[in-house]
Amino acid sequence: MQPHILIVDDDSRILALLKQFLNKNNFLVSTANSVIEAKNLLKTSNYDLIILDVMLPEITGLDFATTIRDAGNTIPIVMLTALSEA
Repeated sequence: MQPHILIVDDDSRILALLKQFLNKNNFLVSTANSVIEAKNLLKTSNYDLIILDVMLPEITGLDFATTIRDAGNTIPIVMLTALSEA
């Protein structure tokens, strides 16, 4: 069975690039461009990993990760960011 990954990012280019790469490497990938969409997907499917953008329009990725953990969900989360220390 393929590992199932959820990617949450509001940038459609990043979603497409990550999905293409992960699919080529035998991962099943679902994408969400908003926290609302991600919450709905988390209710309906099981995931082995979440790749989560730090900067999302509704709430920060860090706040969403906290919400996921507070709900008792222990799925590993990898945070993505385009932030720099400039």
